[in-house]
Amino acid sequence: MSQREDDFYNGLHSDDFENSPYENIFNENEENLENIEKNLHTTESFEKAADEINGRIFENDIDYTAKKDIDENGISSLGYKVSPKFKRKNIKKAFRSVLQGGILIFLLAVILIVVFDWTEYVPVSKSEYAYDNGFITLSYFGVDRTRKSTLIDDDMLEKHLKALKDSGYVTISRQDITDYYKNGKKLPEKALYLVFEDGRRDSSLFAQPILEKFNFKASMMTYAEKFIKKDSKFLQPDDLKDMLENSFWELGTNGYRFQYINVFDRYGNFVGEIDQDQFNEIAEFMEDDYNHYLMDFIRDKDRISIENRGQMEERLVWDYNRMDELYKDNLGIVPKVYMIMHANGLDNDSNEIVRNVNFREAKKLFDIMYTREGESVSTRNNDIYNLTRMQVLPYWQTNHLLMRVRDDTGFDMSFVTGDKEKADKWEIEKGASEFEKNNIILTSPPNEEGLIRLKESGDYSDFEFSAVLKGNVLGQQTVYMRADEEKRNYISLRLKDNVIHIERRDNGNTREIKKFDLRETVDKPEPVSDDEMRKSAKVEEQKLEVDKVLYKDDEDAATEELKRRQDAEKNARSVEEGSEEYVPDFSVNDIGERLINVKIKGDTMSLTVDNVIVDGDIKLGGGILKGHIELGAERSELNERDNVYDAVFEDLFIADIDDSENIIFDTRLSGQEKVNNYISENFEKVLDWFIETL
Repeated sequence: MSQREDDFYNGLHSDDFENSPYENIFNENEENLENIEKNLHTTESFEKAADEINGRIFENDIDYTAKKDIDENGISSLGYKVSPKFKRKNIKKAFRSVLQGGILIFLLAVILIVVFDWTEYVPVSKSEYAYDNGFITLSYFGVDRTRKSTLIDDDMLEKHLKALKDSGYVTISRQDITDYYKNGKKLPEKALYLVFEDGRRDSSLFAQPILEKFNFKASMMTYAEKFIKKDSKFLQPDDLKDMLENSFWELGTNGYRFQYINVFDRYGNFVGEIDQDQFNEIAEFMEDDYNHYLMDFIRDKDRISIENRGQMEERLVWDYNRMDELYKDNLGIVPKVYMIMHANGLDNDSNEIVRNVNFREAKKLFDIMYTREGESVSTRNNDIYNLTRMQVLPYWQTNHLLMRVRDDTGFDMSFVTGDKEKADKWEIEKGASEFEKNNIILTSPPNEEGLIRLKESGDYSDFEFSAVLKGNVLGQQTVYMRADEEKRNYISLRLKDNVIHIERRDNGNTREIKKFDLRETVDKPEPVSDDEMRKSAKVEEQKLEVDKVLYKDDEDAATEELKRRQDAEKNARSVEEGSEEYVPDFSVNDIGERLINVKIKGDTMSLTVDNVIVDGDIKLGGGILKGHIELGAERSELNERDNVYDAVFEDLFIADIDDSENIIFDTRLSGQEKVNNYISENFEKVLDWFIETL
């Protein structure tokens, strides 16, 4: 071996490898070396290979068999001991190769899953079709990543469907319903017809994996007019064709269009005919003074019909025919399930003549028709063209849905509990409670108060209580203090419809100690007059060009109306100028968030809300000295649509007022769990901002 060769091998295999120039050969050219070594499993010129890495070619050939040339004792065939560094590099290369191979396999699997969806819906065994209880229908307006006013978030949807599955519910198809009514066939004991309305693209995207997870089938309702408008928020014909090939989906329809007629704002201003987007633009000025396109004669600003019977019928028939045409042209079929909008309109808001036209035309196209909303159960006593569904609202907690279904069906439900360790510290008196992360979610029974009691709290007297109350604004969330076993005596703080009531109960008689309207005591918004709101309503309605619609055939009338409105706008008085203050009503969808801190000691209570001291010296009246701590949840009379309520107590903390180390109960997150939750919540907010902004 030449001196040059000897230097190379000595340097490569020596313990001083890390300090030798040969280390650079491997560090700079490791990938090349690895590729070369793959070809050196038999007799090869190692020096030639090594010099190739350095960009040089030597003529001297020395036999070397690369990795296979090293025996179990780390001695090469040339007689040199291979350094630990050299062996570690080989191990690193092997590990990297395995890792890269694993990543490639994973990516290939993901691509195959995306391109070739092999998951199939498995129908329920026909042996389970042995009951005559009827079925429930649940519909969701839509699904998104995060909760919106009309859209449920995908995490909550998953919780809902899991709870239904755990309670024994299985999904049925359109054909099952048809067979039930027309052929006298039976259904599974707990049969569910699951629906997503409005044909939103995000609904199919977020619901699909959840349906697969629980083996649920659902029907997607669409509006045929969306095929013409090509709004990307809504599923288009190519999307629906794919869904027809997907075993987890069936198709239905909400009709041709979602259009309002005979619309008046809260001030009696006639808006006329508008679509959903236009309605949303002026929603803050609206109440329920409108109708759906198919539910009435078209009327003028004096509520007098401008159509005769023949014109009305021609208008409605055109919608049904156009719907039929669009579905056939784009899909080749007309969906056989019809959920007419708006729900309950034919029964409550429709003229009898109009009602009859709708039923006549619907029966020509569809096998099944839903006209009502509220109750979930349909039985053989119902007409297949007058079925009912429950429209699930986005703010419903899981137990809320289960409570409503139990109320309709009478079936036992598997209410969710969450963190069992925390739950075991409370006794459920009425309703259902879920302990989820840093939240206690208390769901009331229908038209009753839900109650849970902290165990072993009967002797509590002086303590500090804090929590963020996140139930809907319309509803009651209550903290009972110093309550006896029968709750004939207690002190309570009740947050009801954005007003806090401090009350005491003596021997079954309740009286109010103090009341605080949080809008006045905490929020203190800049006052807006009723006149100014009227002005704003007219401005927004003009933006919709309603004047052009109303007076398109009469330029003089249009000019006069525009001048009248402009004059009214100029003369809008403020509150300071004598106009009555405008106080907005709360919506059933308004979510509350109030940080409540109460300190009760002896005969005195202090109350802080959202870090504002509301009253630091509330006199309680004496006599009620100790007792249990309880939480309550109850619906508000102002929410006529729902008889169940979810009280949400976030970061609930109760401690002895004289000894802060004596913590009675605490749901606050701490340590890494708190950090992880903070990162997760803020990441979701940032992601939502990018999605909605960019």
